[in-house]
Amino acid sequence: PGGQPVMSAESDPWVGQTIAGALIQKFLSRGGMGAIYGARELSTGHPVVVMFLAPEVAEHPNLRARFREKNQVTFPN
Repeated sequence: PGGQPVMSAESDPWVGQTIAGALIQKFLSRGGMGAIYGARELSTGHPVVVMFLAPEVAEHPNLRARFREKNQVTFPN
């Protein structure tokens, strides 16, 4: 009930695309800031997560900045 319709892999335009060196493999979730996909980094084979910002977020400078601040990832050595 309610919410966004779920797309199949056949109908989702991002699944199967390569973005920033990552092969988009499956849709995971949609939230207030955008859509989240599971992907595989082509250079290492590691699983990664890719988020596409919703247009209303991408167009708003303060929301873009908030997204960048909250989504920085640090990798331990």
